[in-house]
Amino acid sequence: MSNTPPAKNCHLLSARSNKYLQSSVFDITYGKGELDGFWFDHPEDEPIDGRRLGNVLRINGDEIPNGRFIPVFCNATECTDLPPGNR
Repeated sequence: MSNTPPAKNCHLLSARSNKYLQSSVFDITYGKGELDGFWFDHPEDEPIDGRRLGNVLRINGDEIPNGRFIPVFCNATECTDLPPGNR
């Protein structure tokens, strides 16, 4: 067992030691608000080294543009907080 205190800013350390998937397709079905409040991070380029990721994100069949967003449940009459063009 270590007596070393936990590192401050652990999230910064882990961001540097992980990498994004590349050339991947993510198809997500979202229909009952189960993803409300979930932060989607869908960058075009890898934030650390700048390489192009080439990933595709689809939610309910709609391709989502690169960026960061938090979805809110959409129904037949209302859809809010999805990226423009995906409502």
